[in-house]
Amino acid sequence: MQNLEIITQTNDELTTITAVKEYIPEATDNDNDILTKLITRASKFIKNHTNRELNETVFKEAIDGDNSCKLFLSEYPIISVENIKINDAIVYENGTAKDGNNYYIYQDIGIIRRSIYWPKDFQNIEVNYTAGYETIPEDLEQAVIEMGAF
Repeated sequence: MQNLEIITQTNDELTTITAVKEYIPEATDNDNDILTKLITRASKFIKNHTNRELNETVFKEAIDGDNSCKLFLSEYPIISVENIKINDAIVYENGTAKDGNNYYIYQDIGIIRRSIYWPKDFQNIEVNYTAGYETIPEDLEQAVIEMGAF
């Protein structure tokens, strides 16, 4: 079981009015309200469909340890891991292991591997991290633009 909390998010939309207007040259400033609504709806649709936030976001996630070496985070790609706590003790902070173990972060797929097993317990592991896209990939942004345009 995982408990995910959004700490901060810089932007909730996957594209901009400017990008949509470039795709629809006849759109004017009078269309801004409806375009904003369409962008919001298309962004929410894609986020709900993927079950991810996608925009760069800071998360705090509590995860059940399961005696495996891999920890699967809910959000990815991982931009950075600020810290990892096990039973409230910091074991990893800003790229440095504090407990003598090795930690490997697979950023693209949202996995943190530890050289020994993650101890088994109910939400005993807390990870504070930043994930999502710093720049939305062009194909993803284009999908939102086209959804908003039609």
